[in-house]
Amino acid sequence: MSTRRAFAPRRTLRLPTFLLCLVVLLGLPARADGQGTVRRVPARYPTIQGAVDAAAPGDLILIDRGIYREQVVVRVPSLVLRGRDRAAVVLDGEGTRETGVEIVADGVALENLTVRQHRTQGIVWRGVRGLRGRYLTVHDNGRYGIRLDRAVDGLIEESYVSGAAEAGIAVAHCAPCELVVRRVLVEHNGAGFAAEEASGTLHLVNSTWRQNRVGLLPHGRDTSGTVVRATDGLALTVIRGNLIHDNANRSAPARGRAAIGWGNGVLISGADAALVAENVIVNHIGHGVLIAPLPGDGASGARGNRVTRNIIVASSRADIGVGGPHTQENCLEAQANHVTRAPAWFRCDGTRVRGVDNDLVPAMTFALRRWRLGPRVDSLPGTLILPPVLPSLEGPDRAEVRPAVAVFAAVRPSLDSIAIPAAADSIRRAAQIAGTVPEGTPRVGAFIAAFQELLPFSSTLLIVVLALLGGWRAGIVWWVRRGHTARKALRAWRVAVGALGVWIGLAVAVAISFSGV
Repeated sequence: MSTRRAFAPRRTLRLPTFLLCLVVLLGLPARADGQGTVRRVPARYPTIQGAVDAAAPGDLILIDRGIYREQVVVRVPSLVLRGRDRAAVVLDGEGTRETGVEIVADGVALENLTVRQHRTQGIVWRGVRGLRGRYLTVHDNGRYGIRLDRAVDGLIEESYVSGAAEAGIAVAHCAPCELVVRRVLVEHNGAGFAAEEASGTLHLVNSTWRQNRVGLLPHGRDTSGTVVRATDGLALTVIRGNLIHDNANRSAPARGRAAIGWGNGVLISGADAALVAENVIVNHIGHGVLIAPLPGDGASGARGNRVTRNIIVASSRADIGVGGPHTQENCLEAQANHVTRAPAWFRCDGTRVRGVDNDLVPAMTFALRRWRLGPRVDSLPGTLILPPVLPSLEGPDRAEVRPAVAVFAAVRPSLDSIAIPAAADSIRRAAQIAGTVPEGTPRVGAFIAAFQELLPFSSTLLIVVLALLGGWRAGIVWWVRRGHTARKALRAWRVAVGALGVWIGLAVAVAISFSGV
């Protein structure tokens, strides 16, 4: 007896159902590494802002090549905004919009794109915890390239910044900051880096700072008590393993403190416990490293800063300078090469300072510069510098999507192994071959500065000398009133007064020479 197998009737997908499924599938954005949604610009969203507004935490905003003329504000946390081509994804402010990207949400990462020509700043993270910026090209923005304002726990790396009048990279109002800036190239700005009311676990490492008006301005003034004070010898700002060279660029735009601090590699003003170590610092018309207050720093001074194991060559006035008033307990330890110092005999033994550490020449130089620049302290606008060809993020479509969460904790172990940029050795050798005086150094200034460094002009010494001369003169008057002659004593006193005038005049001459007045 044969049996026949029964078959269920074959179902077919009707055309309307098929079309509905196709529409649904095409309408759903792709997933980002199983964590969030990929929102593509402009394939699905015509604007970056539109994609950001539609996003949820953990999403990837993937931006295709093109010029985007918009200002982006990110209010959704834990997003990753990524361009597909660093040079070809351009957020253009056209000289009219204030800011390129403003991020006011925690944990947002920005990657692999260019931001240019905005009136105030290219990129700003404001009031956030958790941030990451990498493979960014930020150029020709008004005051700041990248600004971190009340932003903590972050990393800026593999980025290029130029053409900002106040600072290429700026940090403000954080304590402790828990920020790392590494492997960046910053050039043709007012200051390569500047900080204001910011300190605590702030690391500037393994980067190149060149052709700015002034290289680095750590901390800056502290007017609100935000800055963390040093305890137990802790370094609050670490500047380590950098190449810092040729920061006396008059063609770069400059404004405010950057314009006044012109010609110095690292200028520590009103800062506590900065560590400047194992850097190569080359070719500065002022100083390789200067610890001295800028106008407006008040009586806070600069205290407990350490300069050690650097290679410093080709500095016009001195490789390392310490100026007053109000600087205290700053330690210039052994460097990796022979360096010149101003004052020449300044040293430290542990935390004990030996010599004069309040030479007033830098303060006079800055005051003259500020007077010359006027109330706004602005310089001429800079020359447009096109960015060099720079590497993009490899495989932007496939790269891991990581919101900026617990960034500093992840980066901190790598800070123990810092490598100076590869170009450092060749630049140092070139400077040594060319000579120890950079081009543009005032000849008379360099000559008299060599003498003035041996005779530091400090407020403390001036008070002591004036007190001695006053007492001497009073003694002469008393002696004459008793009926004695004091011609020789009076003649010697006049010689001493003349020497005082020469001492003051020498300091003023150095200040005028290096001020550019």
